[in-house]
Amino acid sequence: MQYLSFAGEYMRTTPKSSSSPSMTDAECDASRSAVLSAVGQTPLGRALLGQLKKASVAIVFTDRMPQVGENASVHGLYHGGHNALFINAASPLSAQLHFFAHESRHALQMQADIKLDAKAADISIHNLSPLTQVYLMRLREIDADAFAVHFLAQHDRATGSQHFDAMRQPKGLFARGDEYDRSGMYRAYADAPDAAAGVRASMRAFLSDVRLVNGYNNFAMQVWENMILPPMADYAQKPRSAYARDFAAAARRADSADQPADLFNKRAAAYSKILNRSGMPNYLSGANVSQFRLAVCDTGADTDPWKTTGHALERAMLDFNAAIRHYSRMKPAANTNKPAEKPRVQHRGHQP
Repeated sequence: MQYLSFAGEYMRTTPKSSSSPSMTDAECDASRSAVLSAVGQTPLGRALLGQLKKASVAIVFTDRMPQVGENASVHGLYHGGHNALFINAASPLSAQLHFFAHESRHALQMQADIKLDAKAADISIHNLSPLTQVYLMRLREIDADAFAVHFLAQHDRATGSQHFDAMRQPKGLFARGDEYDRSGMYRAYADAPDAAAGVRASMRAFLSDVRLVNGYNNFAMQVWENMILPPMADYAQKPRSAYARDFAAAARRADSADQPADLFNKRAAAYSKILNRSGMPNYLSGANVSQFRLAVCDTGADTDPWKTTGHALERAMLDFNAAIRHYSRMKPAANTNKPAEKPRVQHRGHQP
């Protein structure tokens, strides 16, 4: 079923700006060259570039990025529909390196998702659950940010640069209230005894940032409401459509399909192994994936998506469950695009 493998959760706004670009193409190209050169200075960076090339990911540097406030634009984004990552060419080099690593990680996560879906006999209907979207988005962001923090730590250790120290200072780019503030993750990593412990510590720092987690709770709901819900509603009254046929077949198997917990566990296991041979610690090594899921999803009432999304999650789950009930009641014979068979005419003297 094509829609069930749709990676809408990765989709971001197509880069644009309400103002005219302030950088020339040559300046954006120079920024791109500087970042790619810096990334290629370490074994982990070279392995990352190799994986991006293998996955045919386009790399674009531009100052025409979506705005998140009156005077602020995003530093990076990954657009799954175009398999392209965009970096803000106007950002400081330290931020460009962090968000290049972060968005690259999203690209590799998508490749892992594609492999998981290819192995599944039937894509789970629960892939479309709003609850699954909330927790998988949280997993992806934690994984991407922890990778970026580790990447800069390894880069500075190998090259003698100061990008890691620049990113852990809560000022300037990461002024108070900036939604891109990851300085707490950097400080947690720096205080850990080794890289593996640092990655896990940075993940815990992400989860303790109420503003950050709740921001992603709400973003996940926006993605669900704008990208996943509309086809359910549009095709609910079109039982002969290909979408309805495939959705109905999946809905009838909902009880036996992978549940949200299963989907999370499989993706966490897959993400934790990305680039391990090149220097990224496997943060699930020696850990129980179910315990990791509980740590990520059950982070207290102040980050509970049932309570922090303005009841949007509760309404979305009602809509989702109603859609499953609606489609699961469709009779397979009525849910087909094949033309009705003509009745057979019996002729006298012929065997029926």
